[in-house]
Amino acid sequence: MKIAQITYKKAEIQLSLEDIEIFQNILKEVQLVLEDGGFETRVTVSPRLASGFFESILQEIKESGESQIIISLSKLEIVLLNNLLNEASNGIKIPNFKEKIGVEHKEVKNILSLVNKVINEMDSLKESRRASIFSQIQIKKFKR
Repeated sequence: MKIAQITYKKAEIQLSLEDIEIFQNILKEVQLVLEDGGFETRVTVSPRLASGFFESILQEIKESGESQIIISLSKLEIVLLNNLLNEASNGIKIPNFKEKIGVEHKEVKNILSLVNKVINEMDSLKESRRASIFSQIQIKKFKR
């Protein structure tokens, strides 16, 4: 997973088939552990919506014919990814992590760290934009 571009509304992220497989494996394991409830509270969407989200990205990659694709994710979609990665990294215990997920626990933590940086950058850009708009309004009021 690589970051291509970040704005206050969305982030363009380069994902590979391997990335999507890892995310789907994480989703499966988090669902198993949280099957008695709590998934929606902790991940912020239903398991069905989360699964559909990753399936749609997988379909885009397959349709492109490439092994990687740059997709645009909204803040809510990035938060979903963040919450899912956080559960796998810090919230639940996944026995035989590498076998089930496909990568070491440390790699998932690195991806989580990258996703957190994207969220922080989006928040920072949104706040900067808000401050700029506010100062423009103040200047207009002052000129009157």
